[in-house]
Amino acid sequence: MDLLVGKDAPADRAGDCSLQWVQTRLSKPQGLVFLPPLIGGSPAQQLNSFRWLIKNGLDLFSFNYSGHGDSAGKFSLGSSVEDTRRMLAIAASRAGKSGIPFFGIAACYATIPMLYGALKSGEPFRKIVLINPLTTLYTGALIKPFYHFCKTGFDLKRPVSSVKQSINRYLESLFPDIPRSLAGFGILSRKRTRILTVLAEWLSSGVNLNFSLPRTPALCVYGRQDPILNLGDDLKRAGLNRIKAVCSNVTFHAINSDHFFSDPESRATTRRAIRSFLLMG
Repeated sequence: MDLLVGKDAPADRAGDCSLQWVQTRLSKPQGLVFLPPLIGGSPAQQLNSFRWLIKNGLDLFSFNYSGHGDSAGKFSLGSSVEDTRRMLAIAASRAGKSGIPFFGIAACYATIPMLYGALKSGEPFRKIVLINPLTTLYTGALIKPFYHFCKTGFDLKRPVSSVKQSINRYLESLFPDIPRSLAGFGILSRKRTRILTVLAEWLSSGVNLNFSLPRTPALCVYGRQDPILNLGDDLKRAGLNRIKAVCSNVTFHAINSDHFFSDPESRATTRRAIRSFLLMG
């Protein structure tokens, strides 16, 4: 297996707006899987998380958002959508030239830019997998689980440290194993983040998944015990309904686990479900 690393910059854009991408290359791949990263995450994390698919003959493709790693520019939620669309087009082209099926897998926030990218690109995926998908940036949807973390861990004798611990546990649940500090978030430097833009995007609840991808079969895997996205039946039901509205041809698969399927049994079950969905039919 080879590892290809490249950078892409549109010819019609001024300045350095190149994005770094990484792809595994088998001698005879049976498909190519597009893996948009988590915010603050790197392609290496994505390739490592899904390396088990390589044993099934699938190549993997991931990239760095703007402001991350060796990608140019500054990060915002809007830029992540455009970045994903650009990288999706490159990956789809590589799959097409090789004559192999093109798949997509996205988790949590990465679901949003991947779905938008699929729409803008004319539904290029043969199949997509959504893992605990985030379907809205509505502040209440994310504040409610944060309140849950604060309430369950609050100590009247240590109020400040209790809130700090709650914030850390909340962020760790959303972004496991991604270092956080005042200087940056994972491989995303604070200086390379459009902080005010991100804040405005979040407060405006600008995500509106009011479109449909009727031709793309989807598998939605979610944790029944996810404290972030499925806290309470109303929030869970609303999220699943949004996915159903966008992906009419979707199969839901519930896992008895948390947001990132921490225990070995749930990870094994998730892998079997994804493997079966992508490779059958």
